[in-house]
Amino acid sequence: MAQGEFALLRDSLQPALDLSGQPVQRGTMAHEHAVCMMLVEAATMAAEEAGLRQYAPRLEQLAVHDDHRLYLAIAHRGWGAAHRLAGEYAEAEVRLNQALELFQQATEIDPGYALGWAGIADCYGQMQQWGSSLATEDLTRLGLEAARKAIA
Repeated sequence: MAQGEFALLRDSLQPALDLSGQPVQRGTMAHEHAVCMMLVEAATMAAEEAGLRQYAPRLEQLAVHDDHRLYLAIAHRGWGAAHRLAGEYAEAEVRLNQALELFQQATEIDPGYALGWAGIADCYGQMQQWGSSLATEDLTRLGLEAARKAIA
């Protein structure tokens, strides 16, 4: 996703965030968690640091408030990307490890949970891409194992 595409998506979804706290009408998508999650994921794909720094804190706040671990994992992963884009590599690894732990907890509860396995694979892929204290071979192996479980 290019940065211009992120701006288009953000402009399309922002009205839904502006409706947060209001009753959801049939046919609308004003669920703030889902909108923030989509914006964090899109900003990560577009390497859009400003978007990550705008939406990851809100997603994290919502996830903590509602004890929603999947969204919290996605927020941590988004923060990891924001830190990496800013050259804050130690902070990026901390956030990616926090995300990884939450995704792993999800797969321990439900070993067939594809989104958890996909999140694990993505975290290992980002660690490999950006650098990690783990060996590249281990990151590759662990990421591929998780990806295979996600599509199994």
